[in-house]
This record gives sequence, structure tokens and C-alpha cells, in this order.
Amino acid sequence: MIPRIRARSGQGEDRKWYFEISMWNFEGTTMIGEPFGTFGPWETEKQCKIEMRKAVELCCKAVKGPDGSTPDGYVDFKNGGTYRSFDEN
Repeated sequence: MIPRIRARSGQGEDRKWYFEISMWNFEGTTMIGEPFGTFGPWETEKQCKIEMRKAVELCCKAVKGPDGSTPDGYVDFKNGGTYRSFDEN
């Protein structure tokens, strides 16, 4: 089954920005293992999210299809399950 990769960002007690990446079942109801860790810090939320998207793209491309292919985009579950290019985000 294809995993669902999620990321979230937040501000720490030091007022800097961090993110974490986690893997879930496709339905998004059960986390698989623990989050991959906390990454950061960044001074701004904008910079944190730019780096978070790069990291998520790397994670997505690490999951190869049955034919060995890597994705050129992702399914955006927050926007109706549409397929979006990594370049678009």
C-alpha cells in the first residue's frame, strides 16, 4: 500500500520555526511509526515551509512505484484529492 506522507510546521518556545514529517496509512487514520524527527530552526514561517516542502518532495520520491518509477507530483488531500506537481507548490 502507498503511504501518506504528512508534514506540519510550528513555532518553538525560542520563537523559531520547525517542522516534522510523518508517514500514515493511505486513509490518513493511523501513523506508521514515529515522526522522522524535528527539523529546523528557521527564522521565519515562510522559510520553514519552503524547506519543509523540499523535504517532503524528497520523501515522496524515495517511495518508488512497482515499476521503479518516482512521482513527479502528489495527491493534495486538503484540496479534494487532486494531483499536483511538486513544481506547482
